[in-house]
Amino acid sequence: MQKTVGAPKVGSLRQRVTSVPRGELIQRLLSEPDAPIVTITAPAGYGKSILVRQWVEADDRGVISVGAADPFFSISEAFLLAAELTIGSEPFVLVIDDAHRVSNADVEALLERADQFRPSCQLVLVGRGAIPGVARLRSEGRLLEIGMPDLAMDLDEAGTLIRSVAPLMFPDDVHELWVGTEGWAAGLYLAALVRREPGGSAAPLDGNERYIAEYLRAEVLSHLSRAQTRFLVRSSALTSLSGPLCDAALRRTGSTGVLREIERLGAMLIPLDTQGRGYRLHPLFRDLLRADLAGESGGTTGIAERASLWCERHDLIDLAIEHATVADDPDRVASLFGGHGLDVAWTGRIERMDEWADWLAERAPRERYPVVAFFRTWINLLLGREREAALSAKVAQDARIAGPMPDGSSHEAWVYLLRAALCRDGVDAMEKDARLATETLEPYSPWQPTASLLLGIAVMLSGDLEEADHHLVNAVEMSEEGFALITMSIAFAERSFIAILQGRWTDAAAFADHACELTDREPVRPFATHALAHVAAARVARHRGEAEPARAHLAIVEESIPALSGALPYLAIQARLMFARCALALGDERSTRTRLGEIRELLRRAGNLDKFVPSEDEVGRQLLAAENKVASDLRLTGAELRLIPLLATHLTFREIGERLHLSQHTVKAEAISIYRKLGETSRSRAVERSRSVGLLPD
Repeated sequence: MQKTVGAPKVGSLRQRVTSVPRGELIQRLLSEPDAPIVTITAPAGYGKSILVRQWVEADDRGVISVGAADPFFSISEAFLLAAELTIGSEPFVLVIDDAHRVSNADVEALLERADQFRPSCQLVLVGRGAIPGVARLRSEGRLLEIGMPDLAMDLDEAGTLIRSVAPLMFPDDVHELWVGTEGWAAGLYLAALVRREPGGSAAPLDGNERYIAEYLRAEVLSHLSRAQTRFLVRSSALTSLSGPLCDAALRRTGSTGVLREIERLGAMLIPLDTQGRGYRLHPLFRDLLRADLAGESGGTTGIAERASLWCERHDLIDLAIEHATVADDPDRVASLFGGHGLDVAWTGRIERMDEWADWLAERAPRERYPVVAFFRTWINLLLGREREAALSAKVAQDARIAGPMPDGSSHEAWVYLLRAALCRDGVDAMEKDARLATETLEPYSPWQPTASLLLGIAVMLSGDLEEADHHLVNAVEMSEEGFALITMSIAFAERSFIAILQGRWTDAAAFADHACELTDREPVRPFATHALAHVAAARVARHRGEAEPARAHLAIVEESIPALSGALPYLAIQARLMFARCALALGDERSTRTRLGEIRELLRRAGNLDKFVPSEDEVGRQLLAAENKVASDLRLTGAELRLIPLLATHLTFREIGERLHLSQHTVKAEAISIYRKLGETSRSRAVERSRSVGLLPD
């Protein structure tokens, strides 16, 4: 059968997009020839018809394409062609383009025939909006759906399209356009077109750029009624759209139905769920609509203010803050931030909080919002911004706040907690401040889990592992009640560290797994909790002899460990010591040396963390020995290198075992192995031999 595909609708754009191979989508279409119904839906400019053209060229079957927008199109003809899918002998594909122009009843009548289609015969419906009547086919696995997220170009595809228009564009600029358009092919092409012209735009991408604005008005808004366009213009003040929110913010009713109809017509409305309850506008479409709304006095501000109030009443705090930023109301943003910041922060949404804090910083000095300064300090601590944390901490601590803080606690209690986290006066002072925080914070304050966490860490660093674990258990239990992901993740990592020190490797593994599972929910990288969780998991994997998993965990640590800086020096040193020990056991002396250098610099700058010095010295000696060729030639293990310095002391095997959290039998077995490898028969002669070959200092 002859392949017939209609002519392009927009010549130049179509030609450019056609030059971009959509290999993955084509392969997906070719791999499912027995799905009787295929739907390809997205707003204008996503390359739907071009995808069909490339698919047809790669497919061996006969294809007929008809367009519902063609003035000569007849639904009767479509039904006659669809009959070809049920009779005859050759595989056959019928494509109906612009299917959104076909009535719902006719579309559903066509779909009812799917049960009768011959093998490898398909009906392909291409349109701008959702295709009705496909629920049964979807549930039966007989529907192949390709939508806007699938059609959005990836970075490589976007680069191919952009460079077909502007070959000299820099990679960073390509990436910026790709992010700004969200992979929308028409937007990529038109933005590149503007930027290749002499004197072309160097400004950030915006939906009001001439070519983009003209396209959106011609291909999107022209297909909507005046009332629908007006609805979208007013809704553009909202960061997300739902029927109830639009009703409240726009002071109207029936918004749910309007949104669904606009989606069906193929406007740049992106569903946020599968139930048609929430949407957002494509950012470039929103830019265009907001420019129209800006001409109305108080339009954007009033709508956004009502939206913020509605969202707060419905406990949608993130959206309440976002709409307050649209209303350009820093006092309300600061009030919501201070009152609900803990709910947002400890569930891991640090990146979003950081954006709000930056927004406030551009509009008011730090001193104006001291409660926000506390949150800003915690954000900076977790992201490793030492200088910024110090600046915001000073504002937070120096503020004169007579009344209670948002959790009902005193300002003094919040200061104790912050001082414990900063650990500027050493571990003993950290423990004292953490105890004061647990005592002075309100009993049900959301900060209590963090206070217990910091107390557990301080006590652990002072050497009391049993008491430390008790406080960490409290931190986990209280965090579970408030779903404080960050605190819980760090607490599990610290419990894993304690279990490792005590030789309880089964417990260490379980705690490390919990920490990784919690911290990997947080999308921000680099992030402090990633390093702590994954370095614990790396130590466990290495102990089990699983070298590759250990290296994989260390790779994540390598990426995120810059976030553990002098802002939180005790955690930074702790993670690096764990990393160094694990890397050394894996034979990675270079990484061990790097981490030791960082530890020494952190110790020098802190000046008050002497409790870490013995551990740093121990790892340094092990590295020195490992770097010695004799140690390599003698095939001494990391555990044996760790034992050799202790053999040079007057400690018994039992006492060494207690220090290393090993059994006396294990210490004795490792010592005998050392004697054998050194060619000696006694402890004293093994120590002398170790000194002579450089395994111990003279």
